[in-house]
Amino acid sequence: MCPSEFSRIDLEVKQLRKMDHKKTTDEGKTDFKEKIDKQNEKFRSPGWRGLPSTSAFRAINFELYAKPNIMVMGPGTLFFLGCVGYIIYMRMNEDKNSYTAMNEDGTLTQRPRTSRWD
Repeated sequence: MCPSEFSRIDLEVKQLRKMDHKKTTDEGKTDFKEKIDKQNEKFRSPGWRGLPSTSAFRAINFELYAKPNIMVMGPGTLFFLGCVGYIIYMRMNEDKNSYTAMNEDGTLTQRPRTSRWD
């Protein structure tokens, strides 16, 4: 940087210091905070909470408005994955040479699969 750039930066810093953004208004807030508050009023909160909805919709769709709870989510995910794993395990070990059939008296029995060609 050349010396002229340093003086320009110093000038900008001095001008910023002259801007007394710590002046208080009647309410006790600073002017700077008021500007930020006015800007924030223009924006809504993101997500489902910011949208207008009825209390019935909020009661029925509770999961959309509740904060995520890691203590519940962790074990729930593990149990779900365990169930999916068990289903996959049962399908892999399924005996394809037999089937369950209902007898005339209503009981279920395992019967071997036979070919119609035999």
